[in-house]
Amino acid sequence: MEQNTGKGRLLCLAKLFWEQTDEDHALSLGELQDRLLEMGQKAQRKALYSDIKALQDYGLDILRTNPGRDCRYFLASRLIELPQLKLLVDAVNASAVLTRRQSEQLIEQLSGLVSRPQREQLRRSLIGAPWWKTPNNGVYYTIDTIYQALSQQSPLAFCYYHYGPFHQKVYHQDHHEIICSPYGLVYREEHYYLLGYSASHPDQPVCHFRVDRMEGAHLAAQQPFRPKAAGLDLEQYSAGLFSMFGGQLSRARIRCTETGLKILYDRFGLDIPVEFFEDGSYLALVEVVPGPVFYGWVMGLSREMRLTGPQELVEECQKLARLSLSPWQELETDPE
Repeated sequence: MEQNTGKGRLLCLAKLFWEQTDEDHALSLGELQDRLLEMGQKAQRKALYSDIKALQDYGLDILRTNPGRDCRYFLASRLIELPQLKLLVDAVNASAVLTRRQSEQLIEQLSGLVSRPQREQLRRSLIGAPWWKTPNNGVYYTIDTIYQALSQQSPLAFCYYHYGPFHQKVYHQDHHEIICSPYGLVYREEHYYLLGYSASHPDQPVCHFRVDRMEGAHLAAQQPFRPKAAGLDLEQYSAGLFSMFGGQLSRARIRCTETGLKILYDRFGLDIPVEFFEDGSYLALVEVVPGPVFYGWVMGLSREMRLTGPQELVEECQKLARLSLSPWQELETDPE
């Protein structure tokens, strides 16, 4: 830092206000002089008045606590305020997408946006934070690559895996790359998922790939890009998912109580069609991707709602209910 010059002093003063002051921690002119001296900068009171005015003119929201010679100064507002930052820190703590080390690094970087005294308030212990964090430290870069592919409408290539019974990686397609035309990212069940079309599943208009299980993702511009099918609403499709397994949207009819209707509103939004019956019940029509998780959700709320149609969904739900009560020996195994 250049010593004893107006330019160097201004930079040091701005750093002091940014790092050491807030509305609860203001500094007097004497304290500013002392701390500037520790940084190798001498300043007379008259020069400090001029410097503070210059910083205010530049856009720093520097306020003083009271008029007169005993006034104290502090930085009143920042790019992001402490209450907003607390929410962001909670979100970083709660994210299963980030490794523990990445969460710690990101919180440390966010802490640099407030004063040192306020940073203590960001050392938060969030109740309900996930006990499991991804071991994949490349998720940052995978997501960045996905956004590049989305903006350029370029296919993606990547290897995909899951964990076997001994925590070993088991690669899909014999470790060959999967080619996917990306349509969007969705955050569900504490994970990011890539939505897109893959020739590996030609019968599905949309496939889902968990981002933290993708490895070596890169653009595959030499591959043909398959655009999203006309009429496919990804927002509606995502809202109808009860698990991240693909399928066709179906309009389910659900008869429910008033409490059940509140649950449906929370899950599907306020725009779902609803019919009122004289017995005080309701019939709601919701778009879902039917599957075991959806059926289990409905059965778990059987005091508040019942699936009444279409008939093929009702029969699948009944089949699943019978299967859940069958002996272990009759368990249907997945052929895969």
